[in-house]
Amino acid sequence: MTVTVELIPGKDVVTIGESATNEIGINLKRTEPIKATVKVRVRCGSEATDLLDSNTAAVIATYSVDGSSERPYGNYGEHGDSKPESGERAWWTGRKPKYISGAVLISLRGFASNSPPGETTITVDVGIFEGKAKIPSTKESFTCTVKKSPDGSGGAKIHYFTVDPDYVLYAGQTPVTVRYYATGPMTTILFRNNEEIPAQFLDKTGDEVRFVDKPSITSVYRLEGRYADEQNHDQRKIISRTVQVVSPGWNGITLPQGSPIRLFASKEKLYGIFMDRKDDERSQAHYTLYSSVNGVKGWKLEDGDTPQHMATSPGVHYNGKLWLIGGSSADPTVESDEVWCYEEGEGWNQKPLDSPMPRRMGHVCVVFPRESVDEQGNPTIEEEIWVLGGYVV
Repeated sequence: MTVTVELIPGKDVVTIGESATNEIGINLKRTEPIKATVKVRVRCGSEATDLLDSNTAAVIATYSVDGSSERPYGNYGEHGDSKPESGERAWWTGRKPKYISGAVLISLRGFASNSPPGETTITVDVGIFEGKAKIPSTKESFTCTVKKSPDGSGGAKIHYFTVDPDYVLYAGQTPVTVRYYATGPMTTILFRNNEEIPAQFLDKTGDEVRFVDKPSITSVYRLEGRYADEQNHDQRKIISRTVQVVSPGWNGITLPQGSPIRLFASKEKLYGIFMDRKDDERSQAHYTLYSSVNGVKGWKLEDGDTPQHMATSPGVHYNGKLWLIGGSSADPTVESDEVWCYEEGEGWNQKPLDSPMPRRMGHVCVVFPRESVDEQGNPTIEEEIWVLGGYVV
């Protein structure tokens, strides 16, 4: 193998807590020029061996090849044979191999790590390509050890207090795990809807405490930390977390990112194009793409600029990508023959058509299964995007 991987000194320790100031630096060196793709994987969960306590944690991931300016590290999705395992999160330099004559500097920063102290690993996968090959001729994985510890400020402190999940779709049936980590001379008391939870129902491992509940109504969990300051005055630190329990029937859900214009459903996520008027009703609308694993909580802003003139166009989820086709589905003044595609890690890109399509609006798009026969004569199903109806210019 022509490369080595190591953590950058000073960027190899993570601080436990809810402030998003951590940064991990990874240095990939080569012994001779290569063309390669690089993937970084981290484990997500609530154990000491996990870096992130959630696979939706906000992380700014960038890389720099041979001292070039920083470039975004795309979220790694369903590409190739080394996609992230369950409980992992990954980033990569993209499908197109990069020519590396010196080094690759990789930075993961701006995240909190609300999981217990200990050691965890960062896995760096390197694939080396020869000539114009589309498949790497050599693959190797490297692991780097990251230490997680409190911030070292001393004294009494609550480092984190979390509930997971923070929504429940089935009242009284879904387990909710409450976790907190406190250090120093502090007495902690956990409440559920203003009722103190007896100590015998709490599970303590080291300095982390856990409580598992199955709420049947929307519940507020409150943690009170009681301690004496340097002047021996009694002090309290109070933190609250709410778990929204969805009741049978329709439930109103307020989404901070704005109003949904277009929704796309995949097996893993719900995507939505949202309209946000920044100031007032007279200001120009701005459209952005978000995703959520459940549609209730945890909406995440996706990378890339959403094509503003295509935001109200009909769209579908097809072949692992999002597609916007033609003009507006409702606005008769917005006609188009353009096709745009969104792919995680690549953002939005306009796609050329093999044959011209008339400009149109007011149409709909569906994914349709077509029966066909493969080369061996076996029946198979192939999906196609169909464009139906509308006003053609």
